[in-house]
Amino acid sequence: MIKFLKLLSDIVDPNYWASKISKKSGLEEKARSSKFRKWEAGLTGWKHWAWQIGGGILFFIIITKFSSIYCFTLIR
Repeated sequence: MIKFLKLLSDIVDPNYWASKISKKSGLEEKARSSKFRKWEAGLTGWKHWAWQIGGGILFFIIITKFSSIYCFTLIR
């Protein structure tokens, strides 16, 4: 019964399928060895925080602009 529930849990879990596909296709290894990831992992101190906060703010601005095109606003 526990095996069946575990299998059912894996079948409906999108994270399980994403992990399986990324490992099978080699995308996980490509992402780990990318130049961008190495650059981002090398940031220290204020540069790391600026990158994280600046990226978050930029993402929020872009999502807000695109959502306003379709008359859906995140803030009023």
